[in-house]
Amino acid sequence: MSLAPVKRFLHSASRGIASLVFPDLCPCCLREGQWESCLALWQSEASLRFIGKVPVISTVAYDDRAMSVVLAAKERGERRAKEFLTLAISTGITRLDFKGPKDSLRVIIPIPSSKGAIRRRGEDFIHSLAKEVLRTVAISDHHVVLLPILRWKRAIRDQSELTMRERIENLADSLAVDERRLEKGLHSLDITSAVRSGRDLEILLIDDVITSGSTMAAAISAISHSSLGVRSSITGITACYSARGL
Repeated sequence: MSLAPVKRFLHSASRGIASLVFPDLCPCCLREGQWESCLALWQSEASLRFIGKVPVISTVAYDDRAMSVVLAAKERGERRAKEFLTLAISTGITRLDFKGPKDSLRVIIPIPSSKGAIRRRGEDFIHSLAKEVLRTVAISDHHVVLLPILRWKRAIRDQSELTMRERIENLADSLAVDERRLEKGLHSLDITSAVRSGRDLEILLIDDVITSGSTMAAAISAISHSSLGVRSSITGITACYSARGL
C-alpha cells in the first residue's frame, strides 16, 4: 500500500491545526502575515504547453508550496488559499494572446469535480473557483460568461495512485457536454442569439492543476464533439502545472 495518501492526510491535518493557531498564516510559505509577498508568485509569467493543438496556460509550478495552497483551498476551504488560485487562473486569462474579433465571447467552462469529491467537500470546488475567476476577469473583460456544462459520463478512479498511462486510460472519453444544461445556460445568460448567429466563441477550460493532461484532454474532446465546439477556439487555463506531466 502506498504511503502517499497518509502523507497527504498528515500534511493537510498539520496545516489545518496551524491555520487555527495562526489565522493569518500564509497558505504558501506558512509564515504569519507574509501572504502578500507570496501572492506575487501566483501571477508570474505563464507557462504554455499543448494537448494536441490546444494551448494550455498555467501560472505556477506544482511544488510543495503550491500543493499546500491547493490542499488548503480544496480540502479545508481556506479563503486566502482560494484567492491564490483565483489570481493564478485570472492571470493566465489576462495573458491570453487572443486574436479574434473584439466582440468575441469568452466562455469559462469549469472541469467538474468528481461526485465523490463533491460529497466530501460539500461543493464542486472548480465550479466555485470559476465563479471567483469570473468576478475577477469580468472587471476588464465584459464579453465573458460562465457555463458549467460538463458532466462525468461514468465513475472514475482516484487519480493520485495511478501511473501516467493509467490516468489516461481512466479518463479517456469520460466527460461530455450536457446539451440540455447548455441550452438552459445560453437562455439564462441571454446569449442564445449571439451563439446561433455564428458569433466567435473562445472556450476557456478551467482547472486547478494539470499533471498528465488526461482530464483536460477529456474536456477538450467533450467540447469539440458538442454543438458548442463548431465555431469555437479552445484554451485550457490552470493555476498550476506539474513538471512530471506534459
